[in-house]
Amino acid sequence: MRVLNVGVATALALGSSVAMANTQFDKHCAWGLSQGKKVKTDCSDFIADNRTGKVYCFSNNQVKYQFFSNYEDNIKKADKTFGRA
Repeated sequence: MRVLNVGVATALALGSSVAMANTQFDKHCAWGLSQGKKVKTDCSDFIADNRTGKVYCFSNNQVKYQFFSNYEDNIKKADKTFGRA
């Protein structure tokens, strides 16, 4: 299993303006998008990918781990649902 180097941060640690500036999918839940659903979030649960600087929002803490368990496939699915594919 490939381990992704993902830094977990809070809005205070990143600075809310930095986090919101790099938010992917217009604050939609990345996991929801990977499952074919558009779920808008307030982005209070998020993960910042240290490699890309991208910030992924989630509807709750549990789905973060589900999303990153198959990161590359889930990104492709989320992009397709969001309309970037």
